[in-house]
Amino acid sequence: MERIKLAKQMTDRSVIKLHEHKSLNSVELSQVQAEQIRTHFSKYISVERSWGVGWTLRAKQYVGTIVLDGLRIVIEPKTAVSNLFYMLTYAYDLPQFRKEITTHDLADDMFEFIAAIFAGQIEQLVRRGIYRSYVEQEENHRFLRGKLMMGEQIRRNSVRVTHFYQQNCEFTADILENHILKYTLWLLSHLDYRTPHLRQRLRRLTSAFVETALRPVRALECNKVVYTRLNAAYCNPIHLAHLLLQHLSLEGKQGKMPFAAFLFDMNNVFELFVARFLEQHFAEIGSAFSVEIQPQIWLGQELKERGIPDIVLRHHGRRFMVLDTKYKAFKGHPAGDDRNQMYMYCRSLDLNHGCLIYPDKANYQNTFPDVTLRADGLSLGGSLAVFRERCTKFAAKFTELVAKEVETAV
Repeated sequence: MERIKLAKQMTDRSVIKLHEHKSLNSVELSQVQAEQIRTHFSKYISVERSWGVGWTLRAKQYVGTIVLDGLRIVIEPKTAVSNLFYMLTYAYDLPQFRKEITTHDLADDMFEFIAAIFAGQIEQLVRRGIYRSYVEQEENHRFLRGKLMMGEQIRRNSVRVTHFYQQNCEFTADILENHILKYTLWLLSHLDYRTPHLRQRLRRLTSAFVETALRPVRALECNKVVYTRLNAAYCNPIHLAHLLLQHLSLEGKQGKMPFAAFLFDMNNVFELFVARFLEQHFAEIGSAFSVEIQPQIWLGQELKERGIPDIVLRHHGRRFMVLDTKYKAFKGHPAGDDRNQMYMYCRSLDLNHGCLIYPDKANYQNTFPDVTLRADGLSLGGSLAVFRERCTKFAAKFTELVAKEVETAV
């Protein structure tokens, strides 16, 4: 009965849409809803009274979905959802899901899009059969079914002679791989979707793991799975579960209704996408260049402060150029703070070349004492086909540019 009430409350939610870094005025919210946003989601979205009626919501650099009691807020990216998902497959190392962009209907809600892909992956897995494995366990039992552990037997059962402390192997589905998938399914099945039967699909799939205990799983536990020939089919679903667990959070609830958020920081997504796209491009063409992502470096000669540039480009293993991504519009030249930060990175690493990369058209070059600073752009707009072609051209052009700089330096 409680689940039926929860489902009905979810279907009764109103939907508010806004874009990242944009405001929406005169939004109809109750005082309670406004306070819920302030209390649980102020990191992602601000709320204040409008001058006229209602409330003003302003999104920050996050995109995704926020679910409140009676309300669903969708923060849409500046780029198309298909382009964003393509970026995520690089940023979070999910190459196996790039084909999913063309085989699924694209909604404007990235959370629902990813949840649907995850459900499809689990359905394929269930059809093949749930993976089971031998798990070693210790038990104190009336019957000897495994290896008697003599030391523990003496310590625990010196008086209780009817029991045997033993170690045995059980062939079971109650293993880490299934814990990850069941917990992720369970989380998703308690949230709201516009696709009519998606929640029912998720609940049905959760019940397929009836032999597996339901326990909380942290995203980092996904990295503990060791893949073999026997559990290779779990690789893709667990990678997607990792992405969901990293970015899905339950912030609290009002009565029976959970507050949830599934959000991506576009600053991080753009940074990781550029780094890993270049990394793969260099590997594919057999280039002498390689990418170092977010290295910690000392700033200044006193070695008292640390900095973390987004990317350091290496040539034959030696650091050559600093790259920093700036997820904002390019206005003819870099902002003073961005320029000074890049100059400090270059001087601290004793490098002569730095480049700022924007999600916009950008063309800038200036030479400062011992440092040449450039700005380049990778626009995120257009269709997926256009965007993919633009990314390839960007990587090729950038490779040609830095190759010329290496020749000049020599």
